[in-house]
Amino acid sequence: MSSLTNLLRSARPTLCVSLIRNDPGLAKAVQDAGADGIKVHVNLDHPYAKVQLGSFEQEAEALAEVIAAVRVPVGIVPRGAAGTTVPEVERYAEFGFAFFDLYANVMSAALLAVPGIEKWAAPKGHFTGSMLAALATTKGVDVIEASFLPPAEFGSSLTVEDLAHLRAGLAAIGGMAPLVLPTDRGLTEEDVPVLMDNGIGNFLIGFAVTGNEPSGVVRATERFRRAIDSAGR
Repeated sequence: MSSLTNLLRSARPTLCVSLIRNDPGLAKAVQDAGADGIKVHVNLDHPYAKVQLGSFEQEAEALAEVIAAVRVPVGIVPRGAAGTTVPEVERYAEFGFAFFDLYANVMSAALLAVPGIEKWAAPKGHFTGSMLAALATTKGVDVIEASFLPPAEFGSSLTVEDLAHLRAGLAAIGGMAPLVLPTDRGLTEEDVPVLMDNGIGNFLIGFAVTGNEPSGVVRATERFRRAIDSAGR
């Protein structure tokens, strides 16, 4: 099990950062700003950031530089749709990625058997409590990404209803797998202590919070690291 998954299972609050630039300098700056892990992308067409990233083959040189530039674990999102294959994931493991992350409804079951790389599954909003419990005990699933919040405009504020859905998800999962909260909502540092008081301790900040300018990504990482550490005292 990767050091990141061990950390996500621990009592220590964690901060991961999702980058939509495969930039080793930015990855190093984000690590130095307090990130415990980094997530990168290929085959990306981000509708809000208006950013496109190429195939693994096209991005491979930059991705190798990202992994070499940092000490923290780096994971990869292969695509947002179906089509990721076992040979692809085997290559990611050999390349040095600590984990890969896919929506549960497009993650081929065969990928769970690939050794040497952790698997993050992101269930969509149709998941019931019993389905979340089943996912958390599915052999091969290491981490659950909380993509099951009700539909809302990208970047909208976190609501009490969202908080209730997260608490219900935590109760269903029952500690059987770590839960990581991505920031499709426009989280602020003020949300952090409320979330942590309600059991959410693993954060994955991305474009809705960081923007895409390198300086903004680094500043957001610093702000959220401070907020997490302060709330965890």
